Amino acid sequence: MLKNNKGITLIALVVTIIILIILAGVSINLILGENGIINKAQEAKLGTEIAKEKEILQLAMADIAMTNTGSLYFDQASLEKALKDNSGIDGITAEKAGELLYIVTFPESKRQYEVYADGSVVEGAAPKVVDSTPGEFEGTGTEENPYLIQSIEDLVALSNNVNAGESYEGKIFKLERDLNFASTNSYVDATSITYGNINENETTESLITELTTGAGFIPIGKYGTAFKGSIDGNGNTISNLYINSNNRTGVYATAFIGVVDKAVTIKNLLLTRININGGSSYTTGGIIGIAQNVNEGNINIENCQVTGKIDVTSSYGVGGVIGTIQSISSIKVNNCNSDVDINNGNYSGGIIGYASSTEKLEITNSYNTGNISGVSYIGGLCGSITGTGSTSILVIENCYNIGKITSSSSAGGLISWCDYFYGEQKITNCYNTGTITGKSSAAGIVKRINSNVIITSCYNTGAVKGDSYVAGIVAEYQAGMGTTGLEIEKSYNTGNITGTGSTGGIVGYYGNANGSVSKCYNTGKIIAKGSNIGGIMGNACKVISDCYNMGDIDAKNDNQSAVQNIGGICGSGSTFTISNCYNVGNITTNGTNIGGIAGNISNTVQNVYNLGNVTGEENVGSIGGSDTGCQYTKTYYLIGTVESGGDTEEGIEAKDKESILTLMNENLSSEIWEVEKNGEYPGLI
Repeated sequence: MLKNNKGITLIALVVTIIILIILAGVSINLILGENGIINKAQEAKLGTEIAKEKEILQLAMADIAMTNTGSLYFDQASLEKALKDNSGIDGITAEKAGELLYIVTFPESKRQYEVYADGSVVEGAAPKVVDSTPGEFEGTGTEENPYLIQSIEDLVALSNNVNAGESYEGKIFKLERDLNFASTNSYVDATSITYGNINENETTESLITELTTGAGFIPIGKYGTAFKGSIDGNGNTISNLYINSNNRTGVYATAFIGVVDKAVTIKNLLLTRININGGSSYTTGGIIGIAQNVNEGNINIENCQVTGKIDVTSSYGVGGVIGTIQSISSIKVNNCNSDVDINNGNYSGGIIGYASSTEKLEITNSYNTGNISGVSYIGGLCGSITGTGSTSILVIENCYNIGKITSSSSAGGLISWCDYFYGEQKITNCYNTGTITGKSSAAGIVKRINSNVIITSCYNTGAVKGDSYVAGIVAEYQAGMGTTGLEIEKSYNTGNITGTGSTGGIVGYYGNANGSVSKCYNTGKIIAKGSNIGGIMGNACKVISDCYNMGDIDAKNDNQSAVQNIGGICGSGSTFTISNCYNVGNITTNGTNIGGIAGNISNTVQNVYNLGNVTGEENVGSIGGSDTGCQYTKTYYLIGTVESGGDTEEGIEAKDKESILTLMNENLSSEIWEVEKNGEYPGLI
C-alpha cells in the first residue's frame, strides 16, 4: 500500500509539474515532442554515456601502450584487464573478430565498439551475417528485385565473376548490411579456403587472411572485363577494404571497382578505413579505378563517402572516389565526400584524379577533407579535368576542400588543371580552407584554367604558397576558345599568399585581354619577390570593378631589378579599366613601377581610392607607378603618402582620410556597397 501511495504521489508530482509548465506558456510538444525537453535530455544522457565508454577504451589503449613501452600489441586477456583496470566495471568483454580487430561489449549498455590493433576505436560493430547462399546472389538483378550482397563471400564472388567475363550489364546490386573485411562477423565462414589464393602469396589461407594480407581483395572488373552493373549501398558501410597492387603484376586499375565502361550508378555507399596501395597501376581510386569509353547515358555517383588512405608508386589519375575518367559523354558526382589521405600520385584529387575528353562533368554538393600530396596536378577536388572542346560543359557547385594539398609542381584547393571546357561552364559556391603548396604554382580554388569559365561566390581562407602564378582564387588563366574569357565575381580571399611572380589575392596571371573581376576582395597578406604583384590581380584582365584590397604587400628582394609592377589592386596591365575600387593595404618594396592602385597601367582609372602607404625605388605613386597615357576620373589618395608626377595629373586628388571616406561612401553604389561594413571602410554587400 505504501508503494502504491508513493507511485500515486510521483504521478501527481509529474502531472503538477507539467501543468505548471503549461501555465507558464510552454507547450506539450515542447516537453514531449520529438525535439522536446525530455527527448533532448535523454539524448544528452546517451551522449554522456557513450563519451564515458570511449574514454575508458582510450585509457585502456594508453595503459597497454605504456605497459609495452609504446607498443599497442594486446590479446584478449590483456585488453579485458586494461578495460577493467581503467573503468572498475566487471564484465566488459573483448571478442577477437580478426587478426587486427576485437569487438568490445559493455555489460550494462550492451553497446559494442571495434578496437583495432593500431589503437583506433570505432563505435558500433557489424553483427554476424546471415546468408544462406554465400557466394550466390539472391534476387534477379532488377530494380524491383536487385541482387543482394549479404556477406564478404558475395563481394568475392562478384569480383571473381566479373573478372571471369560476367559483366552484369544493366543489373543492380544492393548491399543489405554493413560488412567489415577485418571482422569474422562479416563472413559466413572466415576460415574457408574454397576461394583459393586470392592474395597471391603462393599459399591458400583462410578467407579473412587472404583478404587482409598480401595483395588482398581483387578489384571488381579489369581491362577487358569491365563491370557494367550498378550498386546501391543502401546506406550501409564496407569497412577495411585492403588492396595492394604492389603484390600484383600488370594491374590496369586499382579500386573497389576496377573498370567501368557503361552508364552505371553507384549510390548510397560508404567505404571506411580503406587501405589501398595502387603500386604502379595506370590509375587508382577509392570506389572506381577508371570509367572509360561511355558514349551514351550518364555515370552517376551519388551519396557516397570514402575514408582511409591511398598510396601509389607512379599512378596517373588517383582519386578518393574515382581515379580516372576517360572519353565519357556525361558524368555526375553528387553529395559525395572523401577523407582519404593520398600520397605520391600524379593527377590526384579528393574526388576525381584525372578526367580526359569529357563532354559533360558535374560535381555538386561534394567535398574533401583528406590530405593529398603528389608530384604534379594535385587538387583537393580534382587533379586535372579536360573537356572535348566547344560544346563541353563543366559544373562545379557547392563543393569545398579543407585538406592539406601539396605538390612538387602545381596545386589547387579545388582543381589543379582545367582545360577545354568551352560550352556552358561555372564554378559556384565553392571554397577552400586547407593549406595549398605547389613548388611551381598554386591557388586556393583553381591553379590553371584554359577555358571560358564563370566563377561566382567562391572563397579561400587557406595559406597558399608557390613560385610563379600564385593566387587566392585562380593562379593562371590562359586564352581559351571563344571571347568571354574568365569571369570572377562575388569571391574573396583571406589566406596569406606567398609567391614570386604573377601573384595576386584573387588572380595571379591573366593571359587573355577579355574577361573581368568584379565584386571581389582580398584581406590576406601577400609576400612575393618578383614582378606583376597585386592585391586583386598580378597581371590584369580587361575589367576590374567593385573590388578592394586590405592585405599588405611585401615585395622586397635583394635583387632589386627582379621586382617591378606592384599595385594595391593590380600589378600590371595595359588595356584595361579599373573602376569603383579601393586599396588600404600597405605596399613595401624596393622595386620599380609601384602604385597604390596599379604598378604599370596605361588605360582608364575611375572612382578609385588609395589609403595605403607605398614605398619603392623608382616610378612610385600613390595611384599609379608607371602610368603613361592613363585617363583618371574621381581618383583619390591620402595626403602625406608618396606623390609622383602621375599623381598630380588631372582627375587625381590628394585628400585627408575623413574626406576620402566620405567620397567613398558617396560615390560607391549603395546597391553593391555597404557603408562602414569593414569598420570605417565600405564593404561589398
